[in-house]
Amino acid sequence: MTKIHYTLQPDGDQAILVHFPSLPDGKRAFLLKKAQLLPSQHLGIVDIVAGYETIHIHYDALIFSYKDVCAIINLFLKTLSFPANTPYGKHWLIPVCYGGEVGPDLEAVASHAGMTTDEVIDLHSQQTYTIQFIGFLPGFPYLKGLPKPLSMARRSNPRPHVPVGSVGIGGQQTGIYPVASPGGWQLIGRTPLPLFLPDNDPPCYLKAGDTLAFQPIKRDVYEALHHSPHLWKNDHML
Repeated sequence: MTKIHYTLQPDGDQAILVHFPSLPDGKRAFLLKKAQLLPSQHLGIVDIVAGYETIHIHYDALIFSYKDVCAIINLFLKTLSFPANTPYGKHWLIPVCYGGEVGPDLEAVASHAGMTTDEVIDLHSQQTYTIQFIGFLPGFPYLKGLPKPLSMARRSNPRPHVPVGSVGIGGQQTGIYPVASPGGWQLIGRTPLPLFLPDNDPPCYLKAGDTLAFQPIKRDVYEALHHSPHLWKNDHML
């Protein structure tokens, strides 16, 4: 049984922040998956929200006290058994058209990194990223694993409109805009796949703990998949 090093602290009067900074990504994915079952197992636990190295546990103070929830969390973490040689999350392959109109900041990122645009595309798309959490917008994945040469600060003047599907770089992270919104990330490409489907249950298929890779595609393929994204899901989703 893996020993988990963690701390607990109150966050308001009905939430607890669980911090586990040294847990490997794979085990973190399994922990998050099991933690999502806590609301169904304990009526007084309302919601579980993942962060970079944390889990936010919201509870009903009319049912549980802070000490009650701490006891539940301690028991959960101390008895959690990680399976050996078992994938903890899903792996997703996301097609991206890089540069041009759909990636207006690609040249700026390349200049900042001292690379050609093709080298940036190769480096960005050859990585396996871990989805640390979903936030900022419904379905927005914060991805860990961006190579250091591609790290670049957000734009000093955010755009009032970032198109849906835009793939961007913000500091040491990369991510995908699941809906159109204002935003200041450096935009290097765009995916034709919808990440947020409000009529589906669940509306977002990407989960914290999953892994993700990008597949460069040409503009004509982007246009075809934009109109028929199910073709990629059926043939290429892992």
